[in-house]
Amino acid sequence: MRYSGFTQFDYEENKKRIFDTIVSHISDASKNKAPRIYIKGLQIIDEKIDVVAAADQWTNCLTKALDFYKRIEDYESCSTCQKLMDRLNKQHKKPNKNASKKN
Repeated sequence: MRYSGFTQFDYEENKKRIFDTIVSHISDASKNKAPRIYIKGLQIIDEKIDVVAAADQWTNCLTKALDFYKRIEDYESCSTCQKLMDRLNKQHKKPNKNASKKN
């Protein structure tokens, strides 16, 4: 089935599944300290593609997912996304070793 045969509802449901899958993979990868995610055969409308995203791309992916979840008013997914982004930002911040030393 080509895109022209889809209704807007079908497309939105497909986008939700895509973002749900990406967020889930990023969550698992961050817990396991993996350097990237790899999603084999992600269904996008009528095609299956393989997706690879390095850790430095995750925040951008999550920002797009968060924007989508806000638009469809899926606030539970918004919360999940925001917590994951906060966790990633916390992991990327390195403590300043000199901050604890007194002169």
